[in-house]
Amino acid sequence: MTASRVAWPPLLLCAAISLALCPRAASAESESSERAQRLFDEARTLMKDGHYAEACPKLAESQTLDPGGGTILNLGICLRRQGRNSAAWDTLQQALAQARTDGRADRQRTAEKQLAELNTVLSRLVLRLSPDISPEPVTVTLDGVPLSAEHLGTPLPIDPGTHEVRASAALHQSWSVQISVPTSAGEQQLTIPALQPEARAEAVTMPPLPTPAPLPVVTPPPPPRAATNPGDVGAAKRKHPDEGLRPEAYAAFGVGAAALGVGSYFGIRSLSLKSDSNRYWNGQKCTEPSCVEDWNKAQSSAVVCDVSLGVGLLALGVGTYFLLNPAQQGPAPVATRIQVRASQAGAFVSSTTSF
Repeated sequence: MTASRVAWPPLLLCAAISLALCPRAASAESESSERAQRLFDEARTLMKDGHYAEACPKLAESQTLDPGGGTILNLGICLRRQGRNSAAWDTLQQALAQARTDGRADRQRTAEKQLAELNTVLSRLVLRLSPDISPEPVTVTLDGVPLSAEHLGTPLPIDPGTHEVRASAALHQSWSVQISVPTSAGEQQLTIPALQPEARAEAVTMPPLPTPAPLPVVTPPPPPRAATNPGDVGAAKRKHPDEGLRPEAYAAFGVGAAALGVGSYFGIRSLSLKSDSNRYWNGQKCTEPSCVEDWNKAQSSAVVCDVSLGVGLLALGVGTYFLLNPAQQGPAPVATRIQVRASQAGAFVSSTTSF
């Protein structure tokens, strides 16, 4: 009962933090949309002036903050003007699919036109595995990026320049090659050869160890039996007050204490992050980017606080149940002693059973 009274104040604190964070959630989302629009406008201005290297990252960030069909279409055009044909091809394919989903015929025509023009200058690479390839799974990477089985045998868009193709498999030597892709459009094909097995060290046979001589078996004498006395039995039981206590109680109390500690930590952390965020909150919106980041972290910490303290209270309740319901004692062991007596008349066997 004491553990429950101690855990309630942090739980109420976490609930209060969660409620305090709710009114500003919509404001943070609105601020993200405004920042995305501002980045989009800046990128469009840079593209008009031919500064594609600066414009493309802004469009990518704007698409991350507020995805839109117009933003991803402009990003594909920007990447193409920057000379990143492979990335431009993938991005324009996404823009075309988004335009069809949105029913924007104008954007669909623009994406198809850009893809058609890019197709005339795009280089492609076809990778295949040799028929003699090892049956073990082979991992193929292009410039460090793993390729799936669907990519093999399919023309992959690739930018002009030098690229590395690598293949590896368990218990086999890795294989790699550098390929050069020209600036003109075309298609190259590359077959990955069979990987060579790794050299294994030969096993060294050790001579068998000598078998030691068996040790003599010594049977210790049986311990003396104590007199059976009800008073002695009661005293023995009083020496072990924890006998019969279920180990589940200890485990549940340990989990409960750990969960309460975690919940308290995240509750304090949420309050601290909320305080940091309020420094740049003018009552309507954040004035610094860190304001939104601290506010989102405070929300996450408040949720972890609620869940941890709830788990802690549940574990303490389970531990209390096991504490009040100890495990039942098993029946007393039964001991049987067999004696063999020899005399001139012969041998006699007798047995004595004690409880």
